[in-house]
Amino acid sequence: MAIERNTLLYELLVRLGPDGFLGAHAIDLERVTDGDEVIAERELPARPLSELEAGTILGAENARMVEQLAAEQIATAAQRVRAENAEARADAAEARAAQLEAALAAAGSQLAALSTESAEA
Repeated sequence: MAIERNTLLYELLVRLGPDGFLGAHAIDLERVTDGDEVIAERELPARPLSELEAGTILGAENARMVEQLAAEQIATAAQRVRAENAEARADAAEARAAQLEAALAAAGSQLAALSTESAEA
């Protein structure tokens, strides 16, 4: 595998006051990897951000978090629907089994009655 060096956003601090944005800075993480293995990692010095840069980073992260939350909610809803469908199928199977047991009992009674009639004749 090739050794790669990547810089990732690690920390974001935004300062706000009564009138809004006061300032911001970011700390990046420098990571050296060999395939999936992390060889080295270190925090870089804080760097100042403009209001636009901070807003862009916050907006992108907010969109990612909303997307992730929506995907989790969809997965949870799908799981709930599957569980409800499985429960409905189980209830229907139990009802059908009860119908078949009743039909079997009725057939057994009819057979017993025919056997009695046949023995008397």
